[in-house]
Amino acid sequence: MRWLKRLFLIGICCLFFIIGLFFHADNNAEVALNLFGVVFSPIGLGLLLIAFFFAGGLTGFAVSLLPYFNARKQVLLLNRKLAGCEKEIAQLRTAPLRT
Repeated sequence: MRWLKRLFLIGICCLFFIIGLFFHADNNAEVALNLFGVVFSPIGLGLLLIAFFFAGGLTGFAVSLLPYFNARKQVLLLNRKLAGCEKEIAQLRTAPLRT
């Protein structure tokens, strides 16, 4: 099953690579990027678009991970609290009763 998943991921990566090549071939105009007064050397429009799509995807992925890490932090805090409560219950169980 693991090899099937790996084969599927390799196939998806190859598909995206081929789509990127076609996209780059169709958008082969040279564009000089001017970013805050700094002029970069001309680069193909297709390559530039693919790079910015990739950067946007990575940024979106990173932003979507923030709630996940927040939830993990909350789980760790609650587990610590639970361990403290269980320790207190164990101490109360072994404590002698006062009458």
